[in-house]
Amino acid sequence: MNEKIKNINLKILLSGLLLALFFYYFLPAVQGWFNLVNPTFNIENIDFYAYYIAGRSFISGADPYTSNLFHQVFIYPPTFLPAYAQLARQDYQTARHLWMMVYLLFFSLAVFLFLKRVRPQNRSKVFFIIGLIFLVSFPLQYLIRQGQVDLIVGSISFCSLLLYLDKKHNWSALCLAAATLIKMNPLFLMITFFLFFRDWKYLLRYLAALGSFFLVSLIFIPFDWYRIYFTSILPSMSVGNDYHLQQTLARFFPGSSTKTRLLTILGNGGFAILAVFLGGKLKNQVKFIRSGQINPQTEMFALAFFFANCIVTLITSASAWIMTYTWFILPSAWAVWLAYKHISPWLTSLLVVSVIMIHGHLAFFNELNLTGACICLVCLLLILFLPQTFHPDEPQQVSDKVKLEDATNY
Repeated sequence: MNEKIKNINLKILLSGLLLALFFYYFLPAVQGWFNLVNPTFNIENIDFYAYYIAGRSFISGADPYTSNLFHQVFIYPPTFLPAYAQLARQDYQTARHLWMMVYLLFFSLAVFLFLKRVRPQNRSKVFFIIGLIFLVSFPLQYLIRQGQVDLIVGSISFCSLLLYLDKKHNWSALCLAAATLIKMNPLFLMITFFLFFRDWKYLLRYLAALGSFFLVSLIFIPFDWYRIYFTSILPSMSVGNDYHLQQTLARFFPGSSTKTRLLTILGNGGFAILAVFLGGKLKNQVKFIRSGQINPQTEMFALAFFFANCIVTLITSASAWIMTYTWFILPSAWAVWLAYKHISPWLTSLLVVSVIMIHGHLAFFNELNLTGACICLVCLLLILFLPQTFHPDEPQQVSDKVKLEDATNY
């Protein structure tokens, strides 16, 4: 009874802290960011305006890649233009409010799937970590200002991992394919699923999902728009710039497309080689991950590699504005929780510091988020290279003949 009362009191305390943070910090900040008029273009949510104009172009049958107002050009694959067109049928003020509801809905879905994996007695604590990171994340606040799509992309990509661990590989591949066709960066997350998990069937599922989305989209979208995107738009995005909101290593090579492309190739290519090496080093754990037999250790390894993959994808890309770091909200919360439960205190402390930096305000210094991501990457690789840092609740003997109990909860 005392333990039950203690848990109830803890839930009340954590809920009170989140509510206080929501009403006295997050809500005023978000209202300010969401309604902030861009000083150059005199419009709110300027990045969403690109989706809105592209949707209008789709409705009228015009090429979305040549339509631009306020120099906002649509730079994304054309696959989901019919979805943007539904928002574009509304007036702009209504559309931008609906858009915020859409990306918060996708994030909420990812949170729901995440919490399903958590034991009921731990859900309040995990939800507190998610809520705390969400409410203080400066990348999230800036995404709300700009109206970017990254919260949707990051949420769907994260769902692909959750679904994979639940052995719903078809749905996982579908999610990753959708994320890729919204914004191309998630393509590199196949390093996790194909090379680290060593799942060639997943590659086939992913390609089939991409092909299905593409073929269905051709009912509504001219093939020529794909040609324009892949031959003109995508190559033009490989030039780095040193704007302080760019939290990518490419910012140190401003104006150079050659160095930026080399960075992307070497970063993701090197990580792909690392995936093959680690997949072999941890072959027993990877085998259990692939078969859906999950325990805390294999779950930690799957998350650590996926999270590291996300970081490498963004910090070696040509452009990764601070808003893209909203990809890291849920992986950060999960990594902190698992580290708190199972990882050596010194490494957990370093991981927590890196997460704080990832979601901190650039007022401290211009590379705060990027530096935090690099430190977090080191922490995740240490977890993968030093399995002895992992301390399970109880010693577990796992053999190929023994199916692990509690496959989806930790």
